[in-house]
Amino acid sequence: MENDEEFADELLRQAIGPDFDNVETAVVKTTDALERYRRLSESSRDGRLDAKIALALQYLAALHAHLDQNVEAERECAKALEIFRRLEKDSPGEFEDVIAHSLCILARSHLDLAEADKNYKDKAVREYSEALEIYRRLAAKNPEEFEREVARLLRRLSELHHELGQHDDGWREYAESAKLFRRLGIEE
Repeated sequence: MENDEEFADELLRQAIGPDFDNVETAVVKTTDALERYRRLSESSRDGRLDAKIALALQYLAALHAHLDQNVEAERECAKALEIFRRLEKDSPGEFEDVIAHSLCILARSHLDLAEADKNYKDKAVREYSEALEIYRRLAAKNPEEFEREVARLLRRLSELHHELGQHDDGWREYAESAKLFRRLGIEE
């Protein structure tokens, strides 16, 4: 059984690594890894594979979002987020970054779905805002790793607030992101 887990790990490594540019192949390998993790988890009744299941779901959601398959991306990412939040309750601080990343993938999917239903933009604002809150906490502890994400999320929220006619929020976020980008030496 451990060999099956190692094989699933290798499939996921290939999907994230060498197969990254071939999205269809990455989807197949990630789906295969996910199913293997699920089978192993069900047969062993051991929750230790939950993080691997959530990670595979998160990556699969990112791949589907890249392919503009946003309904699938939303479903997979919501499930990954649910698992990561549960794991975070048991191990505070350990899954914050992947929760924030999942929220960003979910928000992107919701923005792509917003053409059909404007309520998705409001969901995206809430998701990006929650991710920003998490990244701010992480940046306070490790600025080198997370300040760029804070700046990028501020810019995304600024653009979204301007689209929604919430210009005061948009300008405030834009100004803060511009200040961070300058301090980090990143051209906007």
